[in-house]
Amino acid sequence: MLDQIERKEIKGRLISIPAIAEENDPLGRKPGEYLWDDPDGYDYGAFLRARQRETSPMMWAALYQQRPAPEEGDYFKAAWLKPCDKLPAREIMHVYGGSDYAGKPLAWAEEKARSVPVSVLLSIVGKESDKLGV
Repeated sequence: MLDQIERKEIKGRLISIPAIAEENDPLGRKPGEYLWDDPDGYDYGAFLRARQRETSPMMWAALYQQRPAPEEGDYFKAAWLKPCDKLPAREIMHVYGGSDYAGKPLAWAEEKARSVPVSVLLSIVGKESDKLGV
């Protein structure tokens, strides 16, 4: 249905209401406020806090924040990525590769979208707290 809205075939709009408010919350909550967080009322906020404690960041982002992956990353944090001008010796690198084949559709052809896969090659040098290169 979202693709039909984007192509203006039908009228509609997407409203995302995450469990924890973010910037420009559609309900007017301040960033960081939990959904229906009223201890004297329904107190859904207490339920959400409990679920957040027992749920992985990836699952929390997907199920409760309306994002399939947390903004800060799930496996690799942006702060860990360091540029390098010269590659270290291959013997001290641990190399990992990954691809995402659920890329955003580029073109439409009879209800089938052509997507572009996204691939990345990472190398970890030394201890995990040292350097991570892309």
